[in-house]
Amino acid sequence: MSTTISQDGTFTFTSIPFRGNWRRCLLGLALAVTVQGAAPAAGPGDDLRAAVEARFLGDRSGACLAAALVGPAPGSAPATAFVCADPAGARPLDAHTTFEVGNLSRVMVSALVARMASRGELALDDPLAGFLPKAAKVPDFQGRPITLRHLLDHVSGLPTLPGRLDLEDEADPFAALTPDQLLGSLGDATLEQAPGTRYRASTFGMMLLTYALAQRQGRDFQSLLTRGLFAPLGMADAHLVRLAPPAPEAQGHASNGRPVKAWNMPPDLAGGGGVRASLADLIRFAQAALGQGPADLTAALAATLAEPPAGSVSPNVMNWRIIRRDGQVIHLCEGATGGFSSFLAIDPQRRQAVILLSDTALANVGGLEPLGLSLLDPAFPSPGFPRRAYPPGELLLASLAGHYRLADGAGMTLASQGGKLTARFGDQPAHPLGFDSAGDFYALDADFLIHPIRSGEGYAFSLRQGGGHLEAQRLDAPVSLDALLDAKGLQELEGDYPMKEAFTVTVTSKDGSLYVKGTNQPVYLVIQVRKDVFATISGSAEFTFTRDASGKVKSLSVRQNGKTMTGNRH
Repeated sequence: MSTTISQDGTFTFTSIPFRGNWRRCLLGLALAVTVQGAAPAAGPGDDLRAAVEARFLGDRSGACLAAALVGPAPGSAPATAFVCADPAGARPLDAHTTFEVGNLSRVMVSALVARMASRGELALDDPLAGFLPKAAKVPDFQGRPITLRHLLDHVSGLPTLPGRLDLEDEADPFAALTPDQLLGSLGDATLEQAPGTRYRASTFGMMLLTYALAQRQGRDFQSLLTRGLFAPLGMADAHLVRLAPPAPEAQGHASNGRPVKAWNMPPDLAGGGGVRASLADLIRFAQAALGQGPADLTAALAATLAEPPAGSVSPNVMNWRIIRRDGQVIHLCEGATGGFSSFLAIDPQRRQAVILLSDTALANVGGLEPLGLSLLDPAFPSPGFPRRAYPPGELLLASLAGHYRLADGAGMTLASQGGKLTARFGDQPAHPLGFDSAGDFYALDADFLIHPIRSGEGYAFSLRQGGGHLEAQRLDAPVSLDALLDAKGLQELEGDYPMKEAFTVTVTSKDGSLYVKGTNQPVYLVIQVRKDVFATISGSAEFTFTRDASGKVKSLSVRQNGKTMTGNRH
């Protein structure tokens, strides 16, 4: 799940897919040498720490991470490391600090369902409808029902999010979601194709699954998960709602280092990503996936680590994403919430696993997958280097400044002033941007990133937020800096321009932007496209100011739908 910015500048949820674009560079992990000679050979934990530090030490996110490598030998101690980007401001983390693990919750649900199936309590191909209240309306496609397996593999055909999700608090988006809203959203849904024929990641589907299991068993889902998975595996810190006494919980942060609110999901809907767990918990889970746990649970986890059947349309099996490299099959899951990132990968052939937990949302900068895969196998591309704050060049600032339209139709303005860039969505307040050594601008007061894209005509950009991205199209033609009107120049355009009887265009300026309003019409932001010529964000109307011999503005012409009307300044 991810967030983008809507046309009115507010934050909304979307399902735009995202893949990080990491620079591929060689990562050398050299052992320190003292004056007396070589330092003692580094152990697995030292190597793990060095690798995590190589990516994050000094990173402008300020992220802190807990990491573990679980090896093939039963009973051997996993390598662990705790690293903060800023050692001077290191936050207290240990093996029992709990993190929001996001989508890692889903592979835990898969293990529980597989165990229940092995005990004959359910079958993966059971229809969802049989687990819900009789009054619930469950869509099908020409008589083909949604099954539990469809939900686990994300091929149910259901939308990404419940349609009746009310974002009362966008910083904690699921806290107020009720079972009635969930089931109402299910009743509203229409399947466009048969279940099993199209992949679409669905937080909605996983929420329905855990709600359905709780209904079938007649107890809350936290009890089911604790009795069926957490307790048998010794995952003593894992929970959906706070324990008494609670395990120590990490504070979440946006990718710019600002603290953010925790995400909360109603326990029965927590399959969407509501688990909090510690590094110690995830080590126990990974060990069981590698065959080092209670027999029935290791068998259940082994069942989730299956290859997709022939003809499968989903890259997921039982919530695990499968990748292949040189005959190697790796099962992985990456999670992200508003303030946390997580990663778990299992290599069943080599009987190895890697776990990464961060107290910072890192989806905008590629997430934890590049680091996690390189830790699992050095043959994978390097995760790159820390993103350090860095001053942008004046040429880049001047090239990016301008007006844009995002792929979802929203307008956006970038402005350069005093060696810094600001971003404004529509007529919302401007966001100050920092710049990092990876070449990206990032908001200092929100959580989004602007990735510049060089083209033959100059620069455009991609807006990245919450793991999603939107391409931006430049609206204004390249303008020499001396032709751009400053705030004083825009004020000289202000005034009323009567066009015809009972219709006047009023021009105002504010904070370096120009606005027009016709009689009984809304206010529109207009952008400069060339000297004394402005246009609406959509490009549907053009406004040309005419000056007299002294340079004073005397009239305004409005061109729209092939027609032009002109009015003298009043």
